[in-house]
Amino acid sequence: MQDLVCLCASPHSFSVFNNRISAEEAIQYVRFRRPGSIQTQNQVECIYKFEKYLYLYRIYFGSYGQFSLEAFLKRQNVLLHGPERRSLRNIPKIIYMCCKLLVRIIVTGCTSVQIDSSNHRNRIVSDENNCQSTKKLPITSVTQPEVFTSCQPDETTKLTNATVDCTYGENSQNQNVDDNQSIGASSVLEALLTTEYPESVVNETENWKKKFNNDPEAWNDFDKTSFNPLVLVKLIDDWLTHLKSPVLRMQDLLSLQQNPLFEEDILTSLEIFEKPVVCLMSLFAKLITYLQPLSEQMEHLLIERVLNWLCQKQSKPLNVTTNTKKFNEQFIICYHTRFDDLLQLAFRIMHFLIEFVKSKCTLIESVDLWFKSMPISQ
Repeated sequence: MQDLVCLCASPHSFSVFNNRISAEEAIQYVRFRRPGSIQTQNQVECIYKFEKYLYLYRIYFGSYGQFSLEAFLKRQNVLLHGPERRSLRNIPKIIYMCCKLLVRIIVTGCTSVQIDSSNHRNRIVSDENNCQSTKKLPITSVTQPEVFTSCQPDETTKLTNATVDCTYGENSQNQNVDDNQSIGASSVLEALLTTEYPESVVNETENWKKKFNNDPEAWNDFDKTSFNPLVLVKLIDDWLTHLKSPVLRMQDLLSLQQNPLFEEDILTSLEIFEKPVVCLMSLFAKLITYLQPLSEQMEHLLIERVLNWLCQKQSKPLNVTTNTKKFNEQFIICYHTRFDDLLQLAFRIMHFLIEFVKSKCTLIESVDLWFKSMPISQ
């Protein structure tokens, strides 16, 4: 980090860092503005090395398993600065921006595709009916500490061009919403429940991946583009499932399951997780909250989708030898039993965070602020 600061002190290296221009362009620019500068071979090599050094830090979408969440956040925190760095110290920018744009669609109803609202409602009802046969989670009451219910009724926030009232009263879920918001919520809900994407969506997603890795104007363009919500969901899907390791690890859930304080104080017991893990879960909880009111079955489907991303849910049978088929079968049964138990625990955490978001009245721009309410272990 100190080497990075020293290199950025020179005008040519700062141009490479801040303006994302190539080393050759930076050399030509500085030589034009300051004739006679950058003459030695060492000076030229230093700039090219700096450009190569920054390359890995600017990769948002790499090959499968190229980086973990922890490694990515370290790289991201090197490049970001100011308020953005403070806000996103525990959240990948790509996930935050996708969720932010999904919320914008929910609020404004503006997408890049025409939405047939009746078709959306019919498909969503069909998904909900299909969920009736799934195992229902036990509904447990969550007692919120007093500090979490300190939200002021008139607290509002500005989400780009849309202002969203932050009011969660007893009858807030029964309030009428306008047609645009209803259509926007329907399109986002359907996108979040989609697992197979049209070829056009896949192609657009791949184009954005390349742009994020190479184009310095990618983020500005991304924030100003009217999106098909499927593209945003596909970006989230690809980024999380291609991490080197799952965001929500089974060993962490197992440790939480064995924590005697979990049943008494869920919030405090979440300290066992690293902050980025809880921040991501909180971010998705906020996104689900914007889709409220939802039936229990529909909320179940959304949480299941989120947990599939965070856990990279896959079945990996253990192969010891060719003569251990019976052992493998027993192992798989035991593995899935324990895995399902831990997923039930993760479901409870997500339900808690959703209720927390409602009572805390925090919005998507302040996803990391709720940690201020958490007791910090000494």
